[in-house]
Amino acid sequence: MSIHRENTNCRVFLIDASIYIFRAWYIYPETITDEQNRPINALYGFLYFLSDFLADVNPKHIAIAFDGGMKLDYRKELYPAYKANREPPPEELKYQFGLCMDVAQKLGFQCMQSNYYEADDIIATLASRYKQLDFGVTIVSADKDLAQIMEDEHDYLWDFARNEVYDAQRIVDKFGVMPNKIPELLALAGDKVDNIPGANGVGVKTAARLLGKFSSLDELLANPDKFKQYKIRNAVQIGEAIYNDIEQIRLFHKLTVLINNADIDETADCHWSCPNADAIDELLMGYNIDNILRSRFSRIATS
Repeated sequence: MSIHRENTNCRVFLIDASIYIFRAWYIYPETITDEQNRPINALYGFLYFLSDFLADVNPKHIAIAFDGGMKLDYRKELYPAYKANREPPPEELKYQFGLCMDVAQKLGFQCMQSNYYEADDIIATLASRYKQLDFGVTIVSADKDLAQIMEDEHDYLWDFARNEVYDAQRIVDKFGVMPNKIPELLALAGDKVDNIPGANGVGVKTAARLLGKFSSLDELLANPDKFKQYKIRNAVQIGEAIYNDIEQIRLFHKLTVLINNADIDETADCHWSCPNADAIDELLMGYNIDNILRSRFSRIATS
């Protein structure tokens, strides 16, 4: 990933922790345990991901955003059905989320969590702050919602597990709209993952085509009668469906827009330097991490 090795002094890496913790939970067996025989498979897999990441990149600025600390929920206050289709994680995994954050903090990473906003909002807020300092931003996640943060040729969405890097043009190629239009696309087409239904009868391709005809979602919603002018299948019915659901679509748009000024620690410093090898080894031994993974971190610390 040479693109991420270039001038890391002026690049911040923002990691979406949840996707890699969940992935580890499903990939690694529960037979990986600590000294109290409690499963640490998610922690192990998350640390393995971090070791891969650090071996591939030499980051100077990095932050890891975590979900799970919300006592209130900004989006559920707007729309109680938001993410209502998701089963809560099992207690064994909740416990490991805490372990992952604890170990990452002890490894020196800036780890952030909010009682009100999602990890995506934390990432958007940190990205906004670092852009003001003329930093390039690399978002380490496979979450399409985060693409909206990308503003110019210095920003990337890196699906690390699949080794795929998205710049603005690749987002256009995949979704049919520029990154900043992703919230509008999801408001119209819906997002099953987050239980956002979108407009009746509108899929991603149709939403992208419609957004290409108007300067903004607001203009589109103000002119559903114009749909029949375009060569779009069922244009009249889609126009009627959107007209009947205008307020809902506006609400869905609020849900899909990330908050880039979330109330999080303004003094948070994402600068990172690797702890020494002995300190890392002692830390990981305390969590019953095996020699294979400890050796990976040792090589990173001494490289």
